[in-house]
Amino acid sequence: MRTVEMTVTLRAEVDVDDDFWASLLELGGTSTSEPQGNGQVSRRRRRESSGRAAAGARLPESQYRLPLLEVLAERGGSATLREATDAVGEKLKNQLRPIDFERVPSGRGVRWRNRVQWVRSHMTREGLLRSDSPRGVWELSDTGWQELQRSGRSGTSSRGRRS
Repeated sequence: MRTVEMTVTLRAEVDVDDDFWASLLELGGTSTSEPQGNGQVSRRRRRESSGRAAAGARLPESQYRLPLLEVLAERGGSATLREATDAVGEKLKNQLRPIDFERVPSGRGVRWRNRVQWVRSHMTREGLLRSDSPRGVWELSDTGWQELQRSGRSGTSSRGRRS
């Protein structure tokens, strides 16, 4: 049974006033929005009630990619999660928007740091970063080095390129 159907069914069985019911829904993270004709709450309403940022409000993920490649290259091809994330933040500090500094809806971190980690995940799936690096270490793959060279921003390091 879908959440909306379960909520409607439960509401019919529980004898509480409307204000109390609305507060229960909010505590449970359920929107008090009316369902659409198909029984689903609109995506926009879910986004508004979930604390998600509006589309286009944050710095786009695409803007994190090259700085992440550069940061890793500047460190010889690899860096720890914290080292890489801090350095990407430093490179992007003048481009990040106020909403990027807010906490994610779960409260478990800041939006821009979360985005760096998602970008890393996507780049790993694309083969730009190695998937077999030790836990907590981000490492350029050969394809990542080639992508960085194609961009014209080599991010050279005094330590040189690692294989």
